[in-house]
Amino acid sequence: LAERLERHRTVLAELRRTAAPYSRSDRLRDHAEVYAGIDGMERDLAIIERRLAVETEPSTKMRLEDTRSTITSRLEEARAQTERRGSWAFEDQVIQFQHDVLTGLVDALESFVNDESGAMHSVRRRLDRCRALAALSSAESDARWRDCAARVLADPRFSGLRLEPQLGLIPLGPDPESGLEEFLHFLTHEGPIPERDEGSGRIAVTEELGVVLVLIPGGRFLMGTQKTDPGAANFDPAARPQEQPVHEVELDPFLVSKYEMTQAQWLRTFRATPSQYGPGAGRGDPRFKAAVSPLHPVERVSWNDAQRLLPQVGLELPTEAEWERAARGGRTDQVYAGTSSVGELREFANICGAEASAVGFPDAEPGHRDDFPIHAPVGSFRANAYGLHDMCGNLWEWCADPPGDYDFEPDRRGRRRERSFSPTRCLRGGGFGAAAILARIGGRHDLPAGTLDYLIGIRAARVLVIGKD
Repeated sequence: LAERLERHRTVLAELRRTAAPYSRSDRLRDHAEVYAGIDGMERDLAIIERRLAVETEPSTKMRLEDTRSTITSRLEEARAQTERRGSWAFEDQVIQFQHDVLTGLVDALESFVNDESGAMHSVRRRLDRCRALAALSSAESDARWRDCAARVLADPRFSGLRLEPQLGLIPLGPDPESGLEEFLHFLTHEGPIPERDEGSGRIAVTEELGVVLVLIPGGRFLMGTQKTDPGAANFDPAARPQEQPVHEVELDPFLVSKYEMTQAQWLRTFRATPSQYGPGAGRGDPRFKAAVSPLHPVERVSWNDAQRLLPQVGLELPTEAEWERAARGGRTDQVYAGTSSVGELREFANICGAEASAVGFPDAEPGHRDDFPIHAPVGSFRANAYGLHDMCGNLWEWCADPPGDYDFEPDRRGRRRERSFSPTRCLRGGGFGAAAILARIGGRHDLPAGTLDYLIGIRAARVLVIGKD
């Protein structure tokens, strides 16, 4: 397909030499929206220039200059677009049809071979990574898996699970606090395999680090909330009807990411930078403790995007039940992931407190303050009992499920046995723009699957492949 592209371009160019002349009225018609946008941007630039002429406050002047630079760049692109021909007309309808079909074919093939986002290069990149992964099969790798499997077999939380090597994962050993096994997802990683710090036993979070998956025990756990008995499991004074009743769910062991997926991981894996607050945002702005770095979580990823892209590298979204199992960390006495105290929440979660008012958010949680008016670098807050960070706060996280009642029996991944035609998908955990009440473990919310929002990110998961005896 790629080899034929140049031939198709040549034939298309020959056809276009026979097209009718391109008039000014044709140009105005084809680019009407672009011309309207140019008019708007020119008006905006004039307003900014007038404000800059009188502005004296340094941070405001810096933001205005950044905005002027962005608009100027977009204006240049728009003007260049109006110089390009927008349509081609032919007297012979057969040639018109041939031209239109060939134009679509060339456009599709150019997208196919695009170095940044094209399918061909995406497959080649992943194939190269898979070949590199295959090369890692060695005595050292085998020893890592043997040691890991022995620890899991001896851990009573896993009820005799005989762990087999999981394709594409590299054992990193147990977390020093939770004791749960952690694994490097190789296809999202770059560089040497990380080692644990000799003193702390931790693995440093760097831009090169791939997704780190934690093996979560299976078995029965109590899902949902109740607000009638403070001494009973999963008590939550703010429990809502859609979060009830508290009920048993039995899950198979599964893998879930220790952190929300970072901007560095998303860019490296999918060659995209969707985040509104991308690297460099906030630089020089006194309202920010530090500029956004590639270690901040990726946002503005829709559920649809996650469903389409994550499986390309063997990942997926967790179900609601898997997410709640991970967030509870084996506990039944916590409202949030790590604590039940709003006063202690600043240690565990980035939510909307007094710090957020500086960037236009209302102080949604009076008395709360943390260092981050927007999302924080992953791992900035304390982990829960399973060693997972930001299960509450930082960003809302998509789950795989559509919204549904707890009345239906779940399968071993927690999926409800019901047919749902809902266009929405579940969100859990709250975020930096939300109050504490929305960051509760049991809180359930949903939005349309195509929603793109700087308050929403993702936490990757993976099904554990369990061998049959």
